[in-house]
Amino acid sequence: MADLKNRLKKRVINLIIKEIPNWVIVLSGGRFGCHFLLLGQLGGKDQSKELDTARENSIQVIWSTLRIEKSLEDVIIHFLFTIATGIDKERDFFINEIGRSSIISYNDKKKLALKIIENDKLLKGKERDKLIKDLSKIMKYRNALAHGSLEYSVNHGVLLRFYSGRNETIILNDEFLTTLEELYKNTNKTLTEINNKIIERKKTELVNTQSP
Repeated sequence: MADLKNRLKKRVINLIIKEIPNWVIVLSGGRFGCHFLLLGQLGGKDQSKELDTARENSIQVIWSTLRIEKSLEDVIIHFLFTIATGIDKERDFFINEIGRSSIISYNDKKKLALKIIENDKLLKGKERDKLIKDLSKIMKYRNALAHGSLEYSVNHGVLLRFYSGRNETIILNDEFLTTLEELYKNTNKTLTEINNKIIERKKTELVNTQSP
């Protein structure tokens, strides 16, 4: 577990260094400023505080997305391998060299997990459709905060501009952040319940195979 946490932390740090926006455009009255400023070099205290908060929230979104990605990995791993304790070379190889590496992407894991969920009827109808939409939203917002540009508007506060099939702008206010928090919380809850269902089924299968 400690090794997994360390690997996740390294992934977060690499993402922060490579992908989190480190510049902003200062806007005044809806018009673009004439120069770029690095975070921490802004003149107004409110601007600096709001942008620093937005940057911290960006890091939290990346971390939360990694947690969702791990839950998707768990769905795949619990489905494919036994939950019996002890050494399982095939399971350990899959976890370390495939599941928790960059060989397969978030979207690949999402597709595999959703196929398992559909085939085993772990979610039905509207619940399944909601999970599909929510997983897509999570990656959209993660990519937006990792690759988009943070801008400060005197009228609206911090804005996030990004491209996702088209140019989009989000005001990073409390309403949006509350919605985002609920999105992650509900998705994580659903995936945890799915994993528990698979584990319970595996336990039953294990008991049956050990019965005389």
